[in-house]
Amino acid sequence: MPLAGVILAAGRSARMGTPKALLDFRGAPFIVRILEAFEALDLKTRVVVLGPDAARIRPVLATHDCLIVENPDGTFTQHILAYYN
Repeated sequence: MPLAGVILAAGRSARMGTPKALLDFRGAPFIVRILEAFEALDLKTRVVVLGPDAARIRPVLATHDCLIVENPDGTFTQHILAYYN
């Protein structure tokens, strides 16, 4: 059975003030490092759920093969299945 990797990055990061997905982690945005880990694991299906900051995060995902799902209301990330179906 093939596995899929899902990154939940739809939160508002209100306390942080900037999207956590874009924080630098060893020279690259955190979300890119997670996608690289998925690629190293040879996960064929990679899903990234973005929220209100989608416009800022999308450009860093451009070179990665992943399905981007938008949840414009970042307060409801726990309902991912509602957006994926």
